[in-house]
Amino acid sequence: MLIILGIVAAVAAPRLFDMGAFNERGYADEIGASLRYARRIAIASDCNVRLTVTAAGYNATQPTVRCVTGGAWGTAVQTPDRRVLANATPAGIAVGGAVFEFRAAGDLLNPAGPLNVGAHSVTVNSVTGEVTVQ
Repeated sequence: MLIILGIVAAVAAPRLFDMGAFNERGYADEIGASLRYARRIAIASDCNVRLTVTAAGYNATQPTVRCVTGGAWGTAVQTPDRRVLANATPAGIAVGGAVFEFRAAGDLLNPAGPLNVGAHSVTVNSVTGEVTVQ
């Protein structure tokens, strides 16, 4: 009997503690927080900030030549502790792609539809720049 319980526990326990949904929500919240920070940097620097999300991860950049949005976007946005505002998508999480470009006023240059992160969605109000994670 004890052997049977051990086998059942070994097979069933990982399914009881599946962290996939928690990891998806955590990553959706991380992207939401990064979008909010990118917006604040756009307002504070008086220069557009672009946050690009792909299936592989996300990163935030500003124009290489100060505020010239028609050229390259090679200046990485840094967090207060001098790390680059970027991260790779954790394994097992499906993420759609989107480009969010905040203007100095805090609004979006072009409206972007909801970004899907697993079963969750991240939306940005194009007029106010408000970020919502559901």
